[in-house]
Amino acid sequence: MTVKSTTFQSTPLKSKAFKSLTFKSMTVDRALRMLAGFFILLTLALAHWVSPWWLLFTAFVGLNLLQSAFTNWCPAMAIFRWMGLPETCAVTQGRAPGD
Repeated sequence: MTVKSTTFQSTPLKSKAFKSLTFKSMTVDRALRMLAGFFILLTLALAHWVSPWWLLFTAFVGLNLLQSAFTNWCPAMAIFRWMGLPETCAVTQGRAPGD
């Protein structure tokens, strides 16, 4: 009896959707939404399995998102800027919205 081994070669993903998820196009706004979504999902899971008091942190994240919509300032945005994330994606600079 012979065993046939199969090897899989990894090929780089070249789809447009994958390229939009790379860190080259990560901006301050996208990083903020990603961080907020992560914390909301994390605290919902912690509220379910650990303690309902974690919902207070979920509310804090929601209120922080709400105030940042009006003021365009959030502590996480300052940290992302300090880390060097650009305000806008280099690909979309100089292009009209919707192009």
